[in-house]
Amino acid sequence: MFSRNLRTRVARALAIATIGISTPSFAQNVPAAPAGVENALTLYSSLPAAQTEALTKAFEKAYPQIRMSTLLLTSGPLFSRFAGEAESGVNQADVLISGSSALYQKSPQLFERLTKDEIPTAGDIPSYAAAQNEFYLHVAVGPFQGAYNSSMVSQKDIQENLTSWKDFVKPFWRGKFVTVDPRASTVYMSWYRTMRQTYGDEWVKGVAANQPGIVDGGSTAAQQVAAGAYHLAFPVALSHTYPVKQKGAPIEGIVPEGPSVGITSSLAVPKKAPHPKAAMTFARWMVTLAAQSTFCPTSVPTLPGDVATCPKLSASHVGTVDVIPEAEQKEIMALLGIKG
Repeated sequence: MFSRNLRTRVARALAIATIGISTPSFAQNVPAAPAGVENALTLYSSLPAAQTEALTKAFEKAYPQIRMSTLLLTSGPLFSRFAGEAESGVNQADVLISGSSALYQKSPQLFERLTKDEIPTAGDIPSYAAAQNEFYLHVAVGPFQGAYNSSMVSQKDIQENLTSWKDFVKPFWRGKFVTVDPRASTVYMSWYRTMRQTYGDEWVKGVAANQPGIVDGGSTAAQQVAAGAYHLAFPVALSHTYPVKQKGAPIEGIVPEGPSVGITSSLAVPKKAPHPKAAMTFARWMVTLAAQSTFCPTSVPTLPGDVATCPKLSASHVGTVDVIPEAEQKEIMALLGIKG
């Protein structure tokens, strides 16, 4: 089912511990829609509902003649849905925004090129957010963090047992935390890959030994911590915890010492988009101030921008690897004790 025009309000400012504030320079002017632009647009999004809603509202304000519909899924199911539709010839998506770029790298023939001829400011994307080909753009990064229930976890608990990512394997957390199934999206697999490279196989085994709950996404993990089902969750992004915190839930984020990895949101336009002019209008709009500011304060825009509430990436940010060899993925899953 498609959701139309979600209406959850996203607050404008948030002080983020250990993360600075950036002031890049966005493209300020909203591009004009081309003649004959269609009056509809369907976005397949793995962004949290609040971010998708903010994008929808801002885009429809800029282009009131275009009405948006959205389908919200995590990246894995989103890619499966799109690939199945493409194979059957039932094309519904005009734009994809996902937390993984794996499909755009593996099957670029399904997507339009997003070059500087089509997206004039595409060449301004900094090197840390550069795409692997011309068939997609990175539009935002949501750094991963841990999240804890402040009614169940004290500051003393944090100071003594959670200063570094490696501390998640301490016996103190046994049976108290939830983690995201790496198969939910390549970004979670990439996070576990980075932690394995940093702390070794024994660290991954230690996560399994602590008997975590396993869920299908960061939003679910954050909700369960907020509800008191678990003391702690990782890895989650600020975009997962922020909406529930705004509702008064006792959830707080923590950025431990160690490598910084995050959800790098990627945009692509299918070659057989039902509304191709509207789709390319949306892609061009994504490099404007109005579009990029919707990612703040929970994510870092990757395209040029001047938004005071946008956070800045940690100096230890290492990025994600969206195409990981299957053999390596199986090794990680085996170390975690996850079968199937």
